[in-house]
Amino acid sequence: MAKVKETLFSKIQNEETENLQHYKQEWRNSLIVRILIIVSTLLICCALYPNLVQKSKSDIGHNNTIIGTIWNEPTLIAERDFPVHKSDRELEEERNELRNRVIPVFKQSLQSPNTNVDKAITEIRLYKPSKTLTDKNIAFLESIPVSDKKNQLAVLERLITSVGTICEKKGFISTFLSTITANEIVVRKTVLDEIIMPKNDLIDSLWIQKYCRTFITREIGQNAVENYTEIVLRTVLPTLIFSSELTEEEYQLSLHSVTKYSHIIRKGETVVANGERIDQEILAKIQSYQKNRFSMMDRSVSWLMVIGNFGYVCVIYSILALFLYFIRPKIFNDNLQFGGLSLIVIVTAFMAWLSLTIPFGIPLQYAVIIPSLSMICAILFDSRTAFYTTLTIALIAAGVRGNDFDIGLTMLSAGMLGAYTVRDVQNRTQIFRSIFFIFIGFVIPVLSLASIRILEIKEILQQLLIVALNSAFAPLLTFGLLWVVERTFNVTTNLRLQEFDNLNHPLMEELAEKAPGTYQHTLTIARIAEQSASLIGADPLLTKVGAYYHDIGKIAKAEYFIENQINMDNKHDHLQPKKSASIIRDHVQDGIELAIEYKLPKRIINFIPTHHGTLLIKHFYAEALEDAHEAGKDIAEKDFRYPGPKPNSKETAIVMLADVAEALSRSLNNDDPDELERALDVVFRERILDGQFDECDITMNDINRIKDSFIKSLSGIHHHRIKYKEIHTEED
Repeated sequence: MAKVKETLFSKIQNEETENLQHYKQEWRNSLIVRILIIVSTLLICCALYPNLVQKSKSDIGHNNTIIGTIWNEPTLIAERDFPVHKSDRELEEERNELRNRVIPVFKQSLQSPNTNVDKAITEIRLYKPSKTLTDKNIAFLESIPVSDKKNQLAVLERLITSVGTICEKKGFISTFLSTITANEIVVRKTVLDEIIMPKNDLIDSLWIQKYCRTFITREIGQNAVENYTEIVLRTVLPTLIFSSELTEEEYQLSLHSVTKYSHIIRKGETVVANGERIDQEILAKIQSYQKNRFSMMDRSVSWLMVIGNFGYVCVIYSILALFLYFIRPKIFNDNLQFGGLSLIVIVTAFMAWLSLTIPFGIPLQYAVIIPSLSMICAILFDSRTAFYTTLTIALIAAGVRGNDFDIGLTMLSAGMLGAYTVRDVQNRTQIFRSIFFIFIGFVIPVLSLASIRILEIKEILQQLLIVALNSAFAPLLTFGLLWVVERTFNVTTNLRLQEFDNLNHPLMEELAEKAPGTYQHTLTIARIAEQSASLIGADPLLTKVGAYYHDIGKIAKAEYFIENQINMDNKHDHLQPKKSASIIRDHVQDGIELAIEYKLPKRIINFIPTHHGTLLIKHFYAEALEDAHEAGKDIAEKDFRYPGPKPNSKETAIVMLADVAEALSRSLNNDDPDELERALDVVFRERILDGQFDECDITMNDINRIKDSFIKSLSGIHHHRIKYKEIHTEED
């Protein structure tokens, strides 16, 4: 038996199969790898859950989100005496108050004010620049008129002497009085010797400026106030130097007086009663009760808690896993896709854990990117898968944060709206409409829960700010991640397909120029195929784009196809049937080569060989049979069949049917729908009996609906037009 020649499309498939065979066998479809993915996801998420080893702030007793809710658990009775811990906010407020009350510590200056004063007066008399006086100061002194110099210098000397005396008596501090909140200061002379001075007895540089302004204005006038004041401040130095180190030591010592507890709950007292509304005080009791109870547990009980957390994660993760196993087995059995969804679960758990760990005073839990992850799932898979994924990751985030009902409900709402808004996304800019819907999905539960909890306006505004940023950031992150996924894993989403739904694409422009008949044929097929795809649940966009590029192979030898033979003879009249069939068949291989050259996605390339499947090129086969009968030769049918493969999806099957339906509608002599229906019945039946649809999931009911759609569309295109009468003018 002769060896069948390998086609280009089969060669591509074989190369991919060879390259990916080891890859797939090793892990893509491996059950062991799938089990490892499941176990790893469960262990990682369990490690991020609150337990005794972590002592996470997300324990039930540390979750502030329960404020305002009703305690539906049994009444808690204290099993032993335990202290009620103050909240972090209360402790911080007490520490801040203590810091404001702490007495600042100063050291005495090593130099006496009078020594500086005497030295400065000597320098003033000599007009000598020094460490005290600058060139600017000396220049000012030299600029004083000779007639008034003696008087002004005497006033300056008296001012300096007066200020120096006041500083010696009162105490000139190196800081501003306004920064001292205490009523007194401590002056540390030695390690064992210190004195306390009232704040009212101290002066600072602002006081000296005011004193100088009054003194100089009275003695000389206002013109020289600024210069004289500068000289005085450079001459008279502070006598008391602030020590931040000694002050901090005093603060640290005083911190010991701040107790971590507000009061004691005695054994037998009620911590919280069933049906009681939880406020801040009751929450503090619950927190302290849980902390005391956990501290009394032994290690065996903590391991029981770890096991419980593992079971908790298993239950939540099983929501997604069981859905995929029963409803989406293709995703479940593909370790790449299943692993990607599991990675989304891990990323969500990690971000929820970070929102607890990062020490910020803002509600970081609302920054978890669940809406973005939900949108990606909806675009890459489908809305139903996105819903179950969103439900799973929202519950995971709530669990990691210690059964945080607020974050679970809020993220579920925003994630679902985000997923549903991109369910039928047709272009990338359409994603940005999701900003509004995601924000609505956030705002409604946030404001509702805030009303129940009776939160402060500041807390509500912080939450709204974070959710607004998350809503605005979600489409941008989705766009970026999709770009990476599409290019890294060669995934063709509808968004990428939309890039090729463009009649200005270079391939389409070349088709219109070199094969205008084929171009018009293509546009008609794309129109009728898209309409019928919507009727049977196929992808209209994929069908339309596939139809655009299914015949691009005719560009190479356009004149050999009847629709392009305008005002020219049929070139096949001068060729042998086998040669003609070869030329017609080669447009499949030529189309694949062009598609690869222009980097068309494989989902589009798939339409090029499948739109003819393995059909028989009947016209030339019939001619060959006639010639062979006359010559007494045998004809190999395989030489007159397209290389295939057969249609492998509803979309490729639709394009095959649309291709023959459009050609048939142009070959009929009239536009009678009944005649078109009879003709379509014949050609559709031939393809069914020839086994062309054996490899796709299209049904007879689908084919009948497709036929009805074609008849309606093609009858509208080729409808009968009436012949209008002309107006005859009478000649004079």
